[in-house]
Amino acid sequence: MDKYVVVVWFGEAIRDVAYGKLEIAQVPNALLTKQPVDANAHPKWLLYSGLFVLLKQKLRLSSNQLNKIAKVAAGAFGVLIYGNVRTFF
Repeated sequence: MDKYVVVVWFGEAIRDVAYGKLEIAQVPNALLTKQPVDANAHPKWLLYSGLFVLLKQKLRLSSNQLNKIAKVAAGAFGVLIYGNVRTFF
């Protein structure tokens, strides 16, 4: 189950960059909040899930771009998991 969540999360980040034409810096906001999507400008953004994009689509992204997406998606995943936890220190 835990691997599934990570794969879907990473696939969503790749989909946002490849089909949504988002800059890599915009990916965390897109992953953590629901972004308004112009379906006419980016129809494939709505057609495919992140898991489908990662497993079945043959996207041509450079390894440098994939590394940047992975770092940003992992950071956003950490924010989702840990959130803003108040402490008494």
